[in-house]
Amino acid sequence: MRPIDLFPALTSVSHAHRGLAWEQLAEQQIGVYRRAGWYCLRQNPPVRIQHGYAATIIGSAACDWVISRGPTTVVLDLKSHSGARWPLEQVKTHQADHLDAATRADLIAGIALLIDGVAWWLPWPALGSLWHRWERGNAARGECSLDAAQLQAVGERCAGVDWLAVAVR
Repeated sequence: MRPIDLFPALTSVSHAHRGLAWEQLAEQQIGVYRRAGWYCLRQNPPVRIQHGYAATIIGSAACDWVISRGPTTVVLDLKSHSGARWPLEQVKTHQADHLDAATRADLIAGIALLIDGVAWWLPWPALGSLWHRWERGNAARGECSLDAAQLQAVGERCAGVDWLAVAVR
């Protein structure tokens, strides 16, 4: 299975739309997984349709994707950030709750992160302990956000955008 390459020139993607571009690229990679026989379920937040086509988000969704084949199931949320440090505050409490539940159920859970043109797989068992310490207000100086060295200590860089290959190792 060949991973989709990361953005050819990420600098051409505006900062305002970088998250959207990451999600579109992730959708392409999900297509690769589907063609390889993986079941891929996108989880969207509940919405209410108002006055024709306008939709209002009325709740919070579970994590973005559930990907499964045979006995292997991966639960993940997509995150992106521009800057040298990734802020833990990007993981919302309801997302952490779902990642915690997936981990307790012995599923593979984590964050697929794009930061400054580099894709990372951050497994929740390692990242979650940092996030929970931060959420309780017990994070030490420098632990409210993660730089490249801290990301490497918690997770692993991906080839292109193929976070699944890293997650299932």
